[in-house]
Amino acid sequence: MYVCGDWNARLIYPTSTEEGEIIGKQTMHEDNSAMNSFTAGMNDNRERIIELAKTYNLIAMNTRFRKRPEKIATCRKIKETDGITTEPITKETHEQLDYWLVPNRWKNSIKNVESDTNANIDSDHYPVIGTFKTKLRGISTLGKHRCRFQKCTEEENLDINQTLTENTTNDIKEWLSTGSKIPPKEKPRDRFRKSQLPLDRLRSAQERARARKERHL
Repeated sequence: MYVCGDWNARLIYPTSTEEGEIIGKQTMHEDNSAMNSFTAGMNDNRERIIELAKTYNLIAMNTRFRKRPEKIATCRKIKETDGITTEPITKETHEQLDYWLVPNRWKNSIKNVESDTNANIDSDHYPVIGTFKTKLRGISTLGKHRCRFQKCTEEENLDINQTLTENTTNDIKEWLSTGSKIPPKEKPRDRFRKSQLPLDRLRSAQERARARKERHL
């Protein structure tokens, strides 16, 4: 699960080791001195996003990649959008308010996150683009095998049929379960052997194949 959007929160810089697990040091600021001028609302927004990240073990991934300021900034402090698209991007004129929050478990799947400050959109926020790579793993079937039964004798067949006839339950699952427990089962096959033949027969087959090959040389 990747949670992306405008959080209206200024993370600025980690203030402790615990926050350092959530916030990287690749932001618009070199330290947390900018937080001294925060209003109560700014502090509240910052605490809320950090609390959310702690609760669900999330990381703000666009604070983890070393980028130029134009790839870090996500919002202009000046809200008007006309005539200021070429202004220099600095921490005095721009902020980072939009984040990609990613579960710590999947952090290595994120290969890059950066903002596009050259996007031709009528907004004071820039799109934040992430690149991720996911590798799907197949489900292992080792240890799972279909139950195989030995061939029953005539007497065993009569006993099994008699047992099932006496089972008057109306539950078809229970009836089938009872029937599957009565017949003698085969031993599990070795999945790592190329052949299921007994070893003596397997050796005989290999010797015959070797003899045929020598005759054709």
